[in-house]
Amino acid sequence: MKPESQLPNPKAESKRTLRSKIIPAFLLAAFLYCLSCADWPREMSSYFGRHGAHKDKYIEPLTFALDVLKKSPVLDTHLDLPIALREEFGLDFNAFNLSTPAPSPFPNHIDFKRTRKGLLGSASFSSFVECPVADKADTSVRDTLEQLDTVFLLEELYPDYIKIVHSAQELERLSHKKLGIMLSLEGAHQLGDSLGALRVYARMGIKYITLAHNCDNVFADAAVEGHRTNHGLSEIGKELVKELNRNGVLVDISHVSDETAHQAIDVNHGPLFWSHSGAREIYDHPRNVPDDLLVRLRDSPNDGVLQVVIAAADFMGDNSPTIIDAANHIDYIANFAGKSHVGIGSDFDGVPTTPYGLEDISTYPALFAELYKLGWTKADLAGLARNNFIRVLKKAERVSKELKRKQLPSMNLPPNRDDLLNHRNY
Repeated sequence: MKPESQLPNPKAESKRTLRSKIIPAFLLAAFLYCLSCADWPREMSSYFGRHGAHKDKYIEPLTFALDVLKKSPVLDTHLDLPIALREEFGLDFNAFNLSTPAPSPFPNHIDFKRTRKGLLGSASFSSFVECPVADKADTSVRDTLEQLDTVFLLEELYPDYIKIVHSAQELERLSHKKLGIMLSLEGAHQLGDSLGALRVYARMGIKYITLAHNCDNVFADAAVEGHRTNHGLSEIGKELVKELNRNGVLVDISHVSDETAHQAIDVNHGPLFWSHSGAREIYDHPRNVPDDLLVRLRDSPNDGVLQVVIAAADFMGDNSPTIIDAANHIDYIANFAGKSHVGIGSDFDGVPTTPYGLEDISTYPALFAELYKLGWTKADLAGLARNNFIRVLKKAERVSKELKRKQLPSMNLPPNRDDLLNHRNY
């Protein structure tokens, strides 16, 4: 028999039971109250993220982003510096200096100091020419060549800062001390209705050509001011896609109509590519990509990447979009099509207004910090920064080698090329 001191005390047991119920309930209520408080630290909500906690120990978002970008600097596939220099300075190299911000208020998104701050490692300087009237094809080619000349002169004038790159391998081996520059054309009207001009551009190092800009051309229909002139791709447009594949030039379907994009994907042997576009589900704009095309990107056997147009406020929303909206935009596309199919194609120097927090190229790290808050890993962010695009460019280069072994260059002509068609009476 137990001594009296060891016998159970009903009153004491009751108190212990009550405490065991009250204390956890109190702690739970306190925790829920803290969650609802306006002063709850934002860092904690960032830590858990919208899509679940990070597996690794929590790191301050900007510190995390900077660490990623120091190892995998941003590759931006759409900067409009050449046309900005043309419109602001008439391509006069005595009038500007990329070592300092430009004196002009427009657009003033790029200089070497901000390049270093934003950890931009490489970019495509796109040559842009307004859509021409029918008899101005020669002017389009002239204006394109002058902008390409501008980029070559930039490399000559700033040899310690700029290097033009011609392949995915050169992008990978690029020294972090230099900005790697790719060349591109923002509209097939800049070919002057000539597949021969395409082949010359390819030899100069052009990495992508947009099938149409804001108006239809002989090859393809546009999204914004298109009139279904070709009902998508014309017959010579299909030849253009094949010739782009053969020459290792990415077929850019930003700016084109949905009909054109679907038809281009149907005949394209290379990877799918949008140089600077967004998601139409997030913001209904004809330049943004609808979900049915995102499905084709996700499921494409040829791989592909959509470079998100983060700097264009017009494609992000009506109500003064911010850097958070841009991050959510990227996140939507990545969750729909896969994180291995997104990149950055900002459109800096080509837009009058940018989202708040994305004022110029120095702000890339802040954007990547926002994505870290949404649960993105180092591998995800490195892919977005550059690795996804480089993988896709390698695919285009492999396709080119295969096609050049099997396929002769196309000698087809648009129906408006009487200057040559009249001599083809054989």
